[in-house]
Amino acid sequence: MTFDALDANGSTVIWANHQRIRTQVIPVMAPGASVAVGNSLALEERAGDQIVSMKVTMRTDQWLAAGTGTDGLGDVTTTLVAGSGKRLPDGNGSVAYTVESRACAAMVSRGVSMVFRSGSGQLIGGTLHNGPEPSACEPAKSDAISTNTGQPGVPADADLNRTMVTVYCDFDRPQRHPASAVPYN
Repeated sequence: MTFDALDANGSTVIWANHQRIRTQVIPVMAPGASVAVGNSLALEERAGDQIVSMKVTMRTDQWLAAGTGTDGLGDVTTTLVAGSGKRLPDGNGSVAYTVESRACAAMVSRGVSMVFRSGSGQLIGGTLHNGPEPSACEPAKSDAISTNTGQPGVPADADLNRTMVTVYCDFDRPQRHPASAVPYN
């Protein structure tokens, strides 16, 4: 999935150094599941009030049959720990969550995605913490794990108890440095 912010001419206003982190992989998503897909990207100075649209491009590489946990592709669910969210004055923050994996094999984390909502439920932002969470994708249920947000990406009016969190679990994690249009996670 690739994110972009566009001006009236249809040109990107995402800062050049952040072009390489616009694309992310949602590795395993069960049929009918909902996942948090968030990202926080810096804008060019000229952007100001010039953003007129957002563009999200999705690409599907492969559809797999739903698993039951006995065949390797059981659900991985992430649950926010109520009251755990913290936001600092500079916009950085953290949330705690638990993860339950019904997969029969250990997977690796490709990051933790968060989507933020206001007190009224309006979608107001998101972020991807790209650091691997070592135990998050192992079979069974993990204790609460706390993840910091990436950039100062927690909006001031975010109701952190409404945050949707998804741990991206996969069978492999790329070991290369990201380039534009290559997945960041």
